[in-house]
Amino acid sequence: MLRDLNLAAAILHYILAIGFASYYVYLNNKYPNNAVSGIETSVREHDLSITAVDISGSPVTSQWVSSTQYIYDVKNIQTLIVGFFIITGTFHLFYFLTNGPTGNGIPDTTSNIYTRVIERKNNYFRWIEYSITSTMMLYIIAYSSGVKDVEVYNLLYATNIAMISTGQAVEVAVRDGGDWYTPMATGFLLLIAEFVCIFRALSKRFSEINNFISTHPILSKGIVIPTWLSYLGVIIFILFSSFGFISLWGAYSNVKYESVENLYIIFSFVAKAMLGFFMAYGLSQRQSNQN
Repeated sequence: MLRDLNLAAAILHYILAIGFASYYVYLNNKYPNNAVSGIETSVREHDLSITAVDISGSPVTSQWVSSTQYIYDVKNIQTLIVGFFIITGTFHLFYFLTNGPTGNGIPDTTSNIYTRVIERKNNYFRWIEYSITSTMMLYIIAYSSGVKDVEVYNLLYATNIAMISTGQAVEVAVRDGGDWYTPMATGFLLLIAEFVCIFRALSKRFSEINNFISTHPILSKGIVIPTWLSYLGVIIFILFSSFGFISLWGAYSNVKYESVENLYIIFSFVAKAMLGFFMAYGLSQRQSNQN
């Protein structure tokens, strides 16, 4: 079952990678890929500027200065989307190729690595893959939601990798009969912290745009907040949190570890596919509207 499921997952992820890559080439060739007027897409850093008028005792003044660190090209977002499908597909291909026989007299070899980790009830390769691909996904979500501060991104990366690490800690604790409650609770708190930053940024951007639309009806003619963006954060949060509930279910129930692994594979594909299709739709709307 796992061998076939991993092969299917590898093929599906590669198909989506090729499909999205081809679609983005078509999209970029057909429509302009310019900055949208009125939409500020930079990631910024905030520095404290301290100045004094002269040396005669005038008071020192200070203010926070926002400086552009970089403007992320939409093509780089497209590359990240294609990239996490390729990375995930490659991990599933690795699982398929290393799902060899084990048993008495059969040594641990490259051909049965995946089988061994499943037998030991801890697929640490999964957590390595998630730490890479879910961080890529989180960046796309945060950037699309209007997170601006470069330091927030640094914290999001660290928080997400720490959150993924709690999944590994839970699996080991469940297998060895240790305390899995603490890493489980920590993981959920870290997940909530990530999406609080994202939802606050998204809410702020929406408020700013709505305020501009209401106060400048002529200049804002034709400007609308895309509905897909409103749904993106909520849907991805639900999908992200579902991995925690899979871990919780595995910890509480007596089901076989293979059943838990099956769910991880299925939900991983659904989460990545949903984000990919949402972003493909959003980028097509953005670029076609510039034509």
